[in-house]
Amino acid sequence: MAWKSRPLPYQALMPVTAKWRKIIMRGQKIFNGLFLVILILAVSSMSYGTSDMTKQGVAFIKAQRFNEAIKILSKAIKDSPNDTEAIHYRGMARYYQGDIDGAIADYSRALEISPQLTEVLTSRGVALFRKGNYAQARKDLTRAYSKNPNDTNALNQMAWMLAVCPDKRYRDGNKALDFSRKAIQIKTTPNYLDTLAAAYAETGRYEEAIRVQRKVIALLSQEERLNNIEIYLKRLKKYEAHQPWRQTGERDDNTSSKTAEVKKIKVIQPPPSKTTGKPAATVTTSAKKQTGGTGLFPYTIFISTYQNPDISAQKVLSLQKRGDPAFLSHAYFKSTGHWYQVYYGWFKNAASAARMAGKLKKRKFRKSIVVKKPYAVQVIAAASRATLKKAAARLRALKYPSYQVPDPGTGKTRLLIGAYSTQTVPDKLIETLGKAGFKPMVVLR
Repeated sequence: MAWKSRPLPYQALMPVTAKWRKIIMRGQKIFNGLFLVILILAVSSMSYGTSDMTKQGVAFIKAQRFNEAIKILSKAIKDSPNDTEAIHYRGMARYYQGDIDGAIADYSRALEISPQLTEVLTSRGVALFRKGNYAQARKDLTRAYSKNPNDTNALNQMAWMLAVCPDKRYRDGNKALDFSRKAIQIKTTPNYLDTLAAAYAETGRYEEAIRVQRKVIALLSQEERLNNIEIYLKRLKKYEAHQPWRQTGERDDNTSSKTAEVKKIKVIQPPPSKTTGKPAATVTTSAKKQTGGTGLFPYTIFISTYQNPDISAQKVLSLQKRGDPAFLSHAYFKSTGHWYQVYYGWFKNAASAARMAGKLKKRKFRKSIVVKKPYAVQVIAAASRATLKKAAARLRALKYPSYQVPDPGTGKTRLLIGAYSTQTVPDKLIETLGKAGFKPMVVLR
């Protein structure tokens, strides 16, 4: 960039020789160069700040803190009105919050700036489908996968629409199968398999739909993603009754899985939640070595789950006071952060767990689901009731209600926390117990 030279003040006060003129001009060039460097650094600093706000917004979305996500992403957009990434993520936050019109407005704004964004086209297609604008939804999804034939999210969303749309004019089971299979060939997830099951049901192939849907539920159980498993169970019941699935409203749509995927970018840790005073998500988990246990009681019953540890702890303690063998399990999911799950009992086999689950449902515990989670965190093993009682009281103070399981081999009783499918448990749990003076280890229950 060229800067127009102006006479410096001292040039008017003193005669300037050719030699001094060269020196002065060189000084002006150096000054102009330094000014450009400062300007570039300032602009770079502004861009970095906006990027940070976008990352923070993504972290809030993953932690399901949508109001905070919208607030910080709006600041990012104010600083950089053409930041399509921030606009897209704000639309996603609004979608998750239930503001479908607001989400569509953000997606449309991003597409006005950059019409080639396939991810945004897919997001808008999903929002339009949920709103009931099936024709425009189909156009957006068609444009998305046409621009990028390997976009698994666009392929999966199109398959879902063709399989479950309430308007028969937009359903085509065979095409749904084609799109679903293409997505799964590239990437296999429980959500994509869920779509495949719906496509099988739409074509009348219910046995295959049942087989795939059972696989979906098994995978979700293994991954401890039980917070929205009820919708998958509802679909399974439909297929077992030889009925296809129809999306008749937002309540019967698994919006957390059937919306656009949040890109895997490095996110910034969100600040503590106002509700819990603790971070809503972390980014690491680790496995502790198994050092014992009997493996006699691998089954338990899932009852409910909460992101607020206080609520889950109160629920467990309330059940324990009534004599129910309830306990809490701390879980961490990359997509949604920390969850505190409530379980009931420990059983030698699935049949005995299923009988108890039936009784619990009669007591209005509708989400009574039998799961196989053979691992737990052992805090201590002791023969003294006084020792066990004292340790249990300390754990309650830490908001980790425990439970006791006998160890026939040693005659001792094991004080346990949680139930897990594998030996991997949240770092936060191990760290909290370690600071309290315990020596936790992962064992077979």
